[in-house]
Amino acid sequence: MGTPRIDYFDITKITDNLVKATMIIPNAAEIPASRPARAEALGDRRSASTLIVAGLANPAWKIEIEAIACA
Repeated sequence: MGTPRIDYFDITKITDNLVKATMIIPNAAEIPASRPARAEALGDRRSASTLIVAGLANPAWKIEIEAIACA
C-alpha cells in the first residue's frame, strides 16, 4: 500500500487529521495576509504550526505548506 496522494493546493482534504502545518513565506510583510487564508483553510482546527520566512524554490510561489496528518 503506497502513500496516498494529496492535491498540493487543497489542504482541506486532510484538515480533520491534521497534526502539524509548516508554512513558509518569502516576505515577512505577507504574514498578515497569510492569516485569513490559513483560517479559511483550517477553520476552527488548532494543530501545531510553524511559520517560517525564507526564500522559496520558485520565486513565483507565494507560500509553501508542509502538512502532517495521521489516520
